[in-house]
Amino acid sequence: SLLSNNTLAGSSGQGGGGYEIERSLRFNSADSAYLNRTPSSAGNKLVWTWSAWVKRNTIGENQSLFGSAVSNTDDSMIFFTNDDYLRVWNYRSSGYKSHRITNAKFRDPSAWYHIVVSCNGSTSLEMYVNGVQQTFQTGGVLNVGPDGTDWHFNTTREHNIGRQISYYYANVQLADINWIDGQALAATDFGEYDDNNVWQPIKYAGTYGTNGFHLDFSDTSSDAAL
Repeated sequence: SLLSNNTLAGSSGQGGGGYEIERSLRFNSADSAYLNRTPSSAGNKLVWTWSAWVKRNTIGENQSLFGSAVSNTDDSMIFFTNDDYLRVWNYRSSGYKSHRITNAKFRDPSAWYHIVVSCNGSTSLEMYVNGVQQTFQTGGVLNVGPDGTDWHFNTTREHNIGRQISYYYANVQLADINWIDGQALAATDFGEYDDNNVWQPIKYAGTYGTNGFHLDFSDTSSDAAL
């Protein structure tokens, strides 16, 4: 992984307070680069939010942003597909328990995308890109609950950023990653439009729950600190 020190964005309009994202972390799939963490206790496996700024360094590849799995037939994952859609699934060997694919493709390797994925149990699963709520292709399902179809997220299994167990390594830059355990939030909790109608980051002011975290990559003193 490579640390980038260039400022990603700063909000100067509509109350953003000049919040700037100063660093991103580059994930090189050829290096099998990823981050991992195994929570010591389970959190909310039904309600959660992922937010991050993402720049795709290559397109046309399966690239996992965040995932947790038992195996490649028993996993939960947020990822770009090899045909450049944004996709989230909760899969078991018997089939998809939850599954959403955007209608839009994301194929600009020069662009920063702010991605929010928000799950509220069996009520809703929403995705936002640069503040715009995404519509989904037909055939998706949302079926989570106490019958064993809850997500692998916020379990005590290994969680990966930049891959899914041993595959879907990502060629991306990631910045200002927020994982919220126990709340289904909207894009406006993490960003806003400036006076020029450009989506900009704001500092998340809420709580994180049992297994939530914020990664800003500000401490570069060691790999562990990073």
